[in-house]
Amino acid sequence: MKHPWLAYLIVSLLAVGAGLAIAGLPNDEPAATAIVGGTIVVTPGTEGSATSVSEPSSTEMTSSSEAPTTTGAPTTTGAPATTTPPPTPTTTAPTSTTEPEPSLPDRSEIVAISANGSGRSGVAAANAAELEALGYTNVRTRNGTNVVELTAIYYAEGFEESARRMAADLGLFPEFVSPLVESPQVQLLPADAQLVVYIGIDRA
Repeated sequence: MKHPWLAYLIVSLLAVGAGLAIAGLPNDEPAATAIVGGTIVVTPGTEGSATSVSEPSSTEMTSSSEAPTTTGAPTTTGAPATTTPPPTPTTTAPTSTTEPEPSLPDRSEIVAISANGSGRSGVAAANAAELEALGYTNVRTRNGTNVVELTAIYYAEGFEESARRMAADLGLFPEFVSPLVESPQVQLLPADAQLVVYIGIDRA
């Protein structure tokens, strides 16, 4: 044979063809897929065993697809702090502006003069008896040099309030109280006289 290589080529082609015939040609049909009892089954187009793909277990699905946990509504740590109301302002009653009454000497300590200025006899003594009944125990009688219509009381320095008290005792108005230097002249007036009741016609 002149061309031995050609024989070798023919033999090789025959061997390849025989192998393909034994193994079978590849199938171009798409494999069929089905879910049976939770298992995915893939069926090839011609022959061959079915391949099963297991579905993930419920535990795996639960762990991977768990919904986010809700933390719930915020909890309060306690009752809200109580706001203390501002203090209510207090009203202080105004203090009395009335000055305390000065301490007066007792009526029995006053050196009083009952001066007759009415022009009638016995008036000084009658007025002295009235004063003694009121508590003025140190009363002396004198005669005035002038006759007056209204009775008035005259006081030495420092005895103005005592004179006002005597005027109230005798039922005289406060306007009938004056300093001793304004008194009509009194005969034999003692130097220690503190209050002089100059009796007018109104009390005669």
